[in-house]
Amino acid sequence: MIGIRGIVLFFLILSISIFSQPLRIALDEDYAPFSFYDENGNLIGISVDFWKLFSEKTGVEVELVPVKWYKAQELLTEGKVDAIDQIFKTLEREENLSFSRPVFVMNSCVFFRKALPIRDFSDLSSYVVGALKGEGVVETLRKKNPDVEFEFFDDYSSIVKALKERKISVFLGDDIVARYYLSKGDLLSEFRTLHLETNYLHVAVLKGNESILSLINSGLSRISERERNEIIRNYIPLVFVTPPWFLRVVFYGIAAFLVVFGIALTFIYLLRRKVEERTLQLKEANEELKAQNEEIEALYQEVFANQEELEKLYGEIRELNERFRESVRRMAKLVFIEDKSRFSFEMGQIVKYLLNAKKIESNSR
Repeated sequence: MIGIRGIVLFFLILSISIFSQPLRIALDEDYAPFSFYDENGNLIGISVDFWKLFSEKTGVEVELVPVKWYKAQELLTEGKVDAIDQIFKTLEREENLSFSRPVFVMNSCVFFRKALPIRDFSDLSSYVVGALKGEGVVETLRKKNPDVEFEFFDDYSSIVKALKERKISVFLGDDIVARYYLSKGDLLSEFRTLHLETNYLHVAVLKGNESILSLINSGLSRISERERNEIIRNYIPLVFVTPPWFLRVVFYGIAAFLVVFGIALTFIYLLRRKVEERTLQLKEANEELKAQNEEIEALYQEVFANQEELEKLYGEIRELNERFRESVRRMAKLVFIEDKSRFSFEMGQIVKYLLNAKKIESNSR
């Protein structure tokens, strides 16, 4: 049995033989980063690279027809192109068009200047809202607020020009595309958004051209999600988008940190000064205590020397006292001596003994 893949391949080959002429695809010429002209006048963008890959995968030659968006829809209606790219599926459009499987996801938003008091869609009644001619989500916004007044433009570049000239302050746009043009015009930081709806970019053909649609869907199925993301990353680098309140939080956080850090530095400085003063006081007290200890040590040494001197003097006095007592005893014995010469001799010995004691006293002094 022939499998589903075989049937699809057979159908694809048959379709390729039918399309000996290029598959003509109309798309917006000013829909960056999906399709736009570079400084050299070459058509580039996500959609351009996508259709090149489509042609490589299917072997079907694709001719892109870049025009104003409203004109692209007219060319399809007039049968001058086979299909239209970058189009949203709406109930109104489904009456006349058949849509392919989704190609890229897209958020539609209302952009408005931050200074405006806009909180929801009901607040838009006081403002003129800019939009592209043929924009599919205009009716979606009208359902949310029937009183909205629109001013239509040929392309996003015209919308940005009107924003710079302050002719409008609110516009309806596709998120990625609108942010691209606002960034290019240095206006992105001035705007906030109201999310309108999430939609998908499709390829569409006129009702009845189902063979063309089948060919397109078959080719779309051959392009993987990874390949689509690689194409997108070539034009939309990964960026960190901060909400409006984030910068305020960062600012106040940094301010609070600087205040706390300043207080901490002041406290550390004062504490250091206090420690230095106290250290100096302790050093001075230590030096004073050291001097007092040295003085006490010197006094102790002096007392110790005086004590030694007193003990020596006491010993001499005790020895002298012993000599006097001995002399008295010897003199008492002289009473019984009758011989004068012996008496004189003994008395001389006693005197000599005493004189020796006097000499010892004089030497100690």
